[in-house]
Amino acid sequence: MINNQKSQIIRLIPHLFTSTNVICGGLSIFFILTSQPYTVLILLIISLLADFLDGFVARVLGVPSELGKELDSLADVISFGLVPAIILTTLFVESISGSPFSLDNIEFWQLCPMVLVAFAAFRLAKFNIDTRQTDAFIGLNTPAATMFVLGIWLDKLVGNNGLSFIHEPWIIFILSIGLGVLMVSEVRFFSLKIKDLSWNKNAYRYILVGLSVLWIFMFKFVALSLIIITYFVLSLLKEYILKSK
Repeated sequence: MINNQKSQIIRLIPHLFTSTNVICGGLSIFFILTSQPYTVLILLIISLLADFLDGFVARVLGVPSELGKELDSLADVISFGLVPAIILTTLFVESISGSPFSLDNIEFWQLCPMVLVAFAAFRLAKFNIDTRQTDAFIGLNTPAATMFVLGIWLDKLVGNNGLSFIHEPWIIFILSIGLGVLMVSEVRFFSLKIKDLSWNKNAYRYILVGLSVLWIFMFKFVALSLIIITYFVLSLLKEYILKSK
């Protein structure tokens, strides 16, 4: 009986990380609406780490489960679906009104960037049943999409890199739809997992890391968005080279 209780406790450990993911994602929504970017950044970093650790810990402890898989996707809908959708919506409303985001006097059509959360939910459901995504992602993964959106938002609030053109209403609308379509697309993005340190097997990963460091040094917060663009371009390049051989 004691062994059975220990087994049940062990099975709960990965779920604690999943719960941390969704709690931090939910909290970040409040801090988005109150324009506290650094707090949002910290919470989403914790969500991202917890999202990685829940599956990793489950494999290490030998307790992977279908329940954990479903919980992970439900948590990601909040942290990496609803959160970026709300960020884009606040940017869209602010770009139209020309003033800081407020819940007062918002017209329904101004909430159109919220469509991103539907794309995220579809992408996560598709991921759960798609057996092809063992060594690559089919479609942009939701944490990467969130990272892209977060970079634009942080740049506006604290980056001051003069990228005001990105915050035009029509650009924000296109980004909302474009990111959503990319998430559910058939575009292959290479996995970021490194199984060994050889250059031949990890060339694109090493290039991505090198350019990411450069972007962060040169562009600060908007580098988050540039890293995802680089990831997209390198993934397309890798697939093109593979198909041309």
